[in-house]
Amino acid sequence: MEELTHIPLSKDRDDTLQLKDEEGDNYIVKSAYKKLLGTNQGEQNEIFKIFWKTRALPTTQHFAWKVILNRVGTKLNLRRKGIITSSTLCVMYGNAEESNSHLFFTCKIAKCVWKQCHIWVGNTSVSHNDPQYHFCQFELLKLSNKYNIIWGSIWMAILWLLWGQRNKTIFRNGLTYASKVFTLAYNIFRLVFKPYNMLKFFMINGQMIGLLGSN
Repeated sequence: MEELTHIPLSKDRDDTLQLKDEEGDNYIVKSAYKKLLGTNQGEQNEIFKIFWKTRALPTTQHFAWKVILNRVGTKLNLRRKGIITSSTLCVMYGNAEESNSHLFFTCKIAKCVWKQCHIWVGNTSVSHNDPQYHFCQFELLKLSNKYNIIWGSIWMAILWLLWGQRNKTIFRNGLTYASKVFTLAYNIFRLVFKPYNMLKFFMINGQMIGLLGSN
């Protein structure tokens, strides 16, 4: 209250509402976007430049964006917000709390899915647990940026499908299989990839890997 008494008042203009981080009087989505990104904006902006160029289905891309920002309703996030008070153990493989990084990257099911993906293209990698750096590491070095923006779509599909399988386990008492998640992600990748007739194969480790089959 004492601080308010020291604020100078102007009689020459009407009172208006203004958001703290806005430069003008109007709300701008760009400002909210920057606020969500928080610190390290320079580094994050570079990641998101690549991220938004990826040729992915809008549904999977939007969900992957929420994963990177840790805006997904995992059990740990819900407990932090006071929405749930029950157990926060991972429902797919209950040996750790269901955090953002655990559910999508370090859970046994998630690890198996990412491993299958790397085996598929003959790639070996030690992946980061942070979604931003995991996305950057998912790039295939033997491909140009032109083709990596297509390849990145399977990364987004896997996140979306892991979340779907997690919800199926909770709400339908279903079972989660890494092979099923990978197969579904592969099919989504084919759906996104098929219009790009200029590329029939990826060259990985000196071998031609067919991705579209005979169709």
